Amino acid sequence: MLSQTSNQSPRINTACNPVRDPITGLHNFVGTWHLDRTILQPNEDEFVFKGVADFTWLENRLMDQETGVATVPNGIELQAERTYIW
Repeated sequence: MLSQTSNQSPRINTACNPVRDPITGLHNFVGTWHLDRTILQPNEDEFVFKGVADFTWLENRLMDQETGVATVPNGIELQAERTYIW
């Protein structure tokens, strides 16, 4: 399950003008979002990720940089990050 809430601090690169792209609607994601994600493995182990996702424009594509802490089933906490480009 993924739960996200925006802190209402959008950062739009006006050079891209993403609002004029009615097909993707990716401009709706721009800003910083709080993440609270449960990752269920096929063997029923549960990992928990808590952190933030920062959505910004990279030229004409949306970049999602996620950083936070992943807690593994035995309770150990690990720093985690990943990046998506849409």
